Amino acid sequence: MSGSRASLCARLRHCLDRARACEKGVSSVEFALIAPVLIVIMAGIADVGDLLVSRSDISAAVSAGSNFLLVNASRVAEAPEEVARQTAAVAANRLPRGGVVRIVVNGDLTVVNRDGSFSTTGSAASAAQCFCASGSGASMSFGSALECGRTCGSGGYASRYVQIDVSRSYEPKFGGFGFASSGDAISVNSMVSVP
Repeated sequence: MSGSRASLCARLRHCLDRARACEKGVSSVEFALIAPVLIVIMAGIADVGDLLVSRSDISAAVSAGSNFLLVNASRVAEAPEEVARQTAAVAANRLPRGGVVRIVVNGDLTVVNRDGSFSTTGSAASAAQCFCASGSGASMSFGSALECGRTCGSGGYASRYVQIDVSRSYEPKFGGFGFASSGDAISVNSMVSVP
């Protein structure tokens, strides 16, 4: 029995030595260990890239709307609803489907373009008036109407204010990375002072 046991140990030692010396399949095992990590990294890069492209598209839409407003500044007092609709259309033209463009003139007249469908609320009456606005964004207050171009107490000039808000929901290609949740909105806004 001890001879067969020694023989068995010798054969086992020989097999283990051969297995240690043989490197076939090592790269396959290494790849199997590393591949899931690489796939997760690549999926995260794709999601972040898509998020940045969406943000860039929205910024370009706000920019296009702002440029249109500046070129058509003299028409804001005469035809505020028409200019607001045209501004919303110009901005929406730069967006892929699913974007929402909201134009607010002097905090009152609001035009929303949702995938080519327009809705209007508020009054165009205040659009011809100029204000000395204070604050920023949603917390901006307009105070009482003044003569356009008149010096404001804060050092600026009384003017009309047009806010451009552009948003779009974002759907990550590979969820679960925490960069953005499904249905989160990406939004960019700008306040344009029109003389």
